[in-house]
This record gives sequence, C-alpha cells and structure tokens, in this order.
Amino acid sequence: APRPPPPAKDAAAPMLGRTKEEAINVCQPMGQRTYLSRLRCPDGQPPRFGRRGNVGARNERKGSVTDEDLIRQMDMSRILGPGEIDYHVIDLYEVQCSDTTHEIFMDMYHCADPKTNKPPSGFTLAPE
Repeated sequence: APRPPPPAKDAAAPMLGRTKEEAINVCQPMGQRTYLSRLRCPDGQPPRFGRRGNVGARNERKGSVTDEDLIRQMDMSRILGPGEIDYHVIDLYEVQCSDTTHEIFMDMYHCADPKTNKPPSGFTLAPE
C-alpha cells in the first residue's frame, strides 16, 4: 500500500500535549498561561483552562540517574544536552471547549531553548 504523505512542516505532532512524554515546552507558569490563552478550540473560541497538578517526570528514571541529576535538570536556564533524557516534572491542565474536556500536558522548564509554537491536534494558536 502507498505511504501517506508526510505531515506539513508546521503541522502539530498528533500527540503534542496529549501525553506527558509529548508535553508542550514553555517557560515557567506564566509561559503555561500565555500558551493556553493563545489556544483556540475547533470552533475558534478560546477555551477555559485550569491546572490539575503535576503528573511526575516526563520520562521514567533509567540507569544511574541520581537525585542530583534530576535537580540539575530543574535549572530553567539550562538546555538539555544531545541525547539527554528529559526528566522535567510535567503539569497537567484541563482545557474545556464547549462540552468537551481535553487534558494538556506542559513542561515549564524550557526557558533557555525554543518553546513549542504549535497547537495540539484539534486546536489552533492565536498569534502572539
């Protein structure tokens, strides 16, 4: 069977923001609120949103990862090294569009590297 065409370069990854492993990268709680305030529901309206809490590390701890390694990753000014596994603590938000509630996962420890500027599937982003 022929392969489907690749997604457009600016299209959101299908799971972006839908799992903790595919969390949306932002900088600090203000970055979370700013990103969420730019989201638009399928009907073009802004959603209501609220933080449900953290859901633990983005990835499961592996091998010889120490508590010191995890603490070092919480430095918001530090960019993860090539191949370094992201153990940041992930926050879960409930995002309400009409009568549908979506769960959106966010990583607020990405202040030194590029932030996510794409929407989760089913949403659009208003300009900054």
